[in-house]
Amino acid sequence: MALSEKSGMNLYVAFGNTPANLSSDFRSFEETETKDTVEATAGADASKTYIALTKDGTASFSGLYITAGAGTTVWAALAPGTEGSLIWAEEGTAAIANYHWVNAICTERSKSIPYDGVIEINANFQFNGAVTDGTYG
Repeated sequence: MALSEKSGMNLYVAFGNTPANLSSDFRSFEETETKDTVEATAGADASKTYIALTKDGTASFSGLYITAGAGTTVWAALAPGTEGSLIWAEEGTAAIANYHWVNAICTERSKSIPYDGVIEINANFQFNGAVTDGTYG
């Protein structure tokens, strides 16, 4: 067994100017960072070459819609067009746990209301700047 395996059960994730805690009833969180490139192939090049340009990133969240105040607070915080801090920490907020922070815009939210299951909410975020990594101390 590898020593680097981790579970997401202690995930901390929050969003907004006064960050709403999204962690209590999350199902999944995924962040993706990319780097734009431009093709620089010319002349007698036998293979394509590229130049790295700017970074970009997105994130997606899925969680349960909880009745009473918490559900409506989270739903309101995830309104499309809302911009604020997106903070996530895979191992929670305990001392020495790593965290990530970026300014982000919520680009989409949805609510799934099945006949025979729990209500689930989903949201997508567009990063608006560079991700800062740190450690809780």
